[in-house]
Amino acid sequence: KTGTVISPHVDERDGRAEFEDGGAGLILQVRAAPGARFQRGDRVVLLSHDEAANAYAVISESEFHHR
Repeated sequence: KTGTVISPHVDERDGRAEFEDGGAGLILQVRAAPGARFQRGDRVVLLSHDEAANAYAVISESEFHHR
């Protein structure tokens, strides 16, 4: 799933992004890889869910398409 960062930033400790689900949209807690950082409005792709942190790992949409 691809979404848009809605918090001021996303890093390895904090961040939120909105994802379309065909309805009102989902707002999820997301985390970037160590050293990565996203800004509000950046497009990100969900990679995996960390149940302990109740957050999703994300990468940039462009990085995802270059894999």
